[in-house]
Amino acid sequence: SIKEPNWLMFVNKYEKAEPNRKRVFERVGVTEGFLNMKANGQAVSRTDKNIRQEKAAKRLWTALILQDLVDEVPAHAILQRYDGHLGVGQTAKGGALDLGTLEDLQNHCSGYAAMVSFF
Repeated sequence: SIKEPNWLMFVNKYEKAEPNRKRVFERVGVTEGFLNMKANGQAVSRTDKNIRQEKAAKRLWTALILQDLVDEVPAHAILQRYDGHLGVGQTAKGGALDLGTLEDLQNHCSGYAAMVSFF
């Protein structure tokens, strides 16, 4: 699974997002302030609200990656967009997303989609 978003890239995606996309971020519970705190490396208190927000942010990060997969963006481009790397010895910036993780995510989703379409 995807370990940790690149918080600086996440803030960048939020800042460049269209207003309707920003509303999606906020609807799922991810605020610009929270993203900025994480991106700046500030200690975030472990309140219930912040724990929920961090979990929501990680799910949203994964959803953004999935959206690129659905849009048939090439794997190498997705890895670049999300600070990933191709494999051992080929790290771009030591990102938490690698080609194997991306392929696992794609396989799990295609298996789930096939199961859903069967019913």
